[in-house]
Amino acid sequence: MCRQLEKLIAREKQEASTETSAETTVNHVNSLMRKKFSLEEACDMLDITVEQYLAAKKHLEENTSK
Repeated sequence: MCRQLEKLIAREKQEASTETSAETTVNHVNSLMRKKFSLEEACDMLDITVEQYLAAKKHLEENTSK
């Protein structure tokens, strides 16, 4: 029972970390784009790919619409 609880806690922490990371990524890219940088330029400045940004954005949209 204790191991199951530990696994559940670990999974919840991982999901929270992923959520925070995705939110941070999207917020930073969006902030740069508001300053008139293109999506590609903003991602390049943050050393991520456009695909990583889009995946983070999709993750947030899927998890905030619940």
